[in-house]
Amino acid sequence: MPIILLFSSSASANICNVVLMRHTELEEGIDVLDNNGNIVGSSRIAAKHALLETALTRVVLPMPILVLPPIIMSILEK
Repeated sequence: MPIILLFSSSASANICNVVLMRHTELEEGIDVLDNNGNIVGSSRIAAKHALLETALTRVVLPMPILVLPPIIMSILEK
């Protein structure tokens, strides 16, 4: 049970961190580049997509560290 609380608190803190640190990108958008690296325009939809991917990554990456050891330990105890 404590590991679940640790993981959920870590995940929620990471999501809050992404949103709070990059909220201006949600409001103003991020630059969209063409194949040559030239700025074509600014997109709030691209910013939302990028923030969602970043938040998801920050939730998934700690999973092996916070979830797998308790599962392995419970199997080894049996």
